[in-house]
Amino acid sequence: MQYGTYTLAERLRRLIKTRAYDTIIAVDVGGDILADKNDFETLLTPMVDLACLDIIGEMPDWISAYLAVVVPGVCGEVPRERIDDIIAESRKNHSLIDVIDFNEYSPYYKKYEMLNREINHRTGSYSHTEWMIKGIVQQKPAANIKAVYEKSYQIGKREWRIRFPVEIGKDYFNRIYFFDLKHFKSHRSHIKMKYHTVIDGFMKSRLMGTCGTEVDMSSVPLQFEKEEMKMPVFLLTPCCHTDAVQRRDIINYGLRKVTEGSIDRVLIYAKDRSLITGNVRAYSSELGEDFVLLSRNPEPSQVIDALHYSYVNSKEVFCSA
Repeated sequence: MQYGTYTLAERLRRLIKTRAYDTIIAVDVGGDILADKNDFETLLTPMVDLACLDIIGEMPDWISAYLAVVVPGVCGEVPRERIDDIIAESRKNHSLIDVIDFNEYSPYYKKYEMLNREINHRTGSYSHTEWMIKGIVQQKPAANIKAVYEKSYQIGKREWRIRFPVEIGKDYFNRIYFFDLKHFKSHRSHIKMKYHTVIDGFMKSRLMGTCGTEVDMSSVPLQFEKEEMKMPVFLLTPCCHTDAVQRRDIINYGLRKVTEGSIDRVLIYAKDRSLITGNVRAYSSELGEDFVLLSRNPEPSQVIDALHYSYVNSKEVFCSA
């Protein structure tokens, strides 16, 4: 997300050439990377997964690429029934090449734990999927697991907890599914997730109809003509799992922070304007029919131009996909 997919793809090609690699193994926990267009309405973190599938799927022919999916469905982003369909489709078109069972002592599980430790060290986070997989491995449940996952949003000192139900199919417990990544990607060629900047990736994801993105409710830098500007925009865009009361509260609290001066500008969905209550002292700029920028002060033309350029470019890519 930080560098954009074009820069990341070029860096990966240089790394492959420098190290003389001939194989790439991508690892995904939960299987949201397997999603098709019909699954976007439940995806919370589409940018990284779909972009990685795009980047690796387009590596040179002489590079072998494999995708290992650990416990499909455990992330809760793709419903269990759709996981069933995707696995069945992948068997039929031969993009699924192997399934490995594991337990807490197997080398595959040890490698998974090693990857988790490295990710936790780099991000300082601990995910639902990690503790859920650990519980599955240790407790060995015999039936599907129904649970409630939680996502938190924060603006200043105020926090909201968004809850949503998930079901994890018992057929996927303690299993890693291996795919021929390029073959699998050939059946997802209609999904394009390439972007130059974070705001591009955000807009493309949302225009595709995803439930959320990795950067919702956070500030992202604007970039225009390859020059990063020190004028961040706060994406006041809670995910679709947010109930109506929470959504109205979040939108109005964020706009209050603009009025108070602690946030300079926010981007909201045009449809969320109907949730605004009271008087909001902010300058408004529409981005097509989908987004509205609300700012404490009149915006420099380059800010509006940067957002408009990103929106138009994302809209064109989405409509042509």
